[in-house]
Amino acid sequence: MIEVKKHRSKILLGIAILFVSCSTVERDNFYDKGGINYMGGSGSGQIIYGEPVEYGGETYETVVIGTQTWMARNLNYVTGNSKCNNDNPANCAIYGRLYDWAAMMALSPSCNSSNNFDVCIPSAIHRGICPSGWHIPSTDEWDTLEGFVGSSNAGTKLKASSGWEHYGNGTDNYGFAALPGGSDNNNSIVGSDIGTIGVWWTAQAFSVRTMSYNEESVYHYGRYGKGSVRCLKD
Repeated sequence: MIEVKKHRSKILLGIAILFVSCSTVERDNFYDKGGINYMGGSGSGQIIYGEPVEYGGETYETVVIGTQTWMARNLNYVTGNSKCNNDNPANCAIYGRLYDWAAMMALSPSCNSSNNFDVCIPSAIHRGICPSGWHIPSTDEWDTLEGFVGSSNAGTKLKASSGWEHYGNGTDNYGFAALPGGSDNNNSIVGSDIGTIGVWWTAQAFSVRTMSYNEESVYHYGRYGKGSVRCLKD
């Protein structure tokens, strides 16, 4: 009788294990929206990497942040009206190239004039100089990124954990690794900006996002000149 009870207990235990294993299937594919790690980084600091992208002779790592997939470094794609900050090729290797708005959007240079805005309005998703399947992020898409990581200190969480001067490094919670590649204003490159300021274009005419060594937030400005580019997956 005791042996029968033991045998019955083993059967029940086996059924319970089988039930649990079938009802809690792990989906940990980083590219699967149903995966347990898809939203990784949400408060945990876990960085979720996407598939690398080969473009223009370079490899770009990608990161999944919320529902978006971003390139993990600035674009370094050679095109007209782009340059290395301070005309130093070493800066392009570290920070990517700086582009004027029309060049970044792959539009006519005449679109750099406010007189032509009415004929230079981009589509909802505009590829610009990004690779196929990627596009220039809109202001709304930047807002989504900032809102997901925490708008009040988004700059701190998106900045790289090294490379910023004056103790301005971030915590890089999500692998965005924003670096201070500097910028220019009115097309006059200011090399001293390197190490302290980063400026990124949006698809909206002359609208940028900036991060600074001495600020926790991401700031929204309108400006001319040149800035960096991050591509966002379609």
